[in-house]
Amino acid sequence: MEKTTIYLSEEIKEHIADLAAKLSKEKRKRVTMTDIIHEALKEYLRKKGINLENREEVIRRVLSTRGALDNEEFEKRVQEVKETFSRWKIQSA
Repeated sequence: MEKTTIYLSEEIKEHIADLAAKLSKEKRKRVTMTDIIHEALKEYLRKKGINLENREEVIRRVLSTRGALDNEEFEKRVQEVKETFSRWKIQSA
């Protein structure tokens, strides 16, 4: 995961902090504002049709094809994985 900066209004920040406190109490484990924002962004992206595959799953799929693909097919799979990885980066403003 990569650290980035986002700007929140005081009102939004207060609501997220309050929600984090409530969730921490309910779950009896620390829930941070970062956890809440991360989950909210993942849900937003899913609703926009963006597939958020787990990196380990993508790597496992690529490695599972070793020896099973010819060079052209393998290069195509590598390109697909590179494209998937490139979508995971959040560009700073």
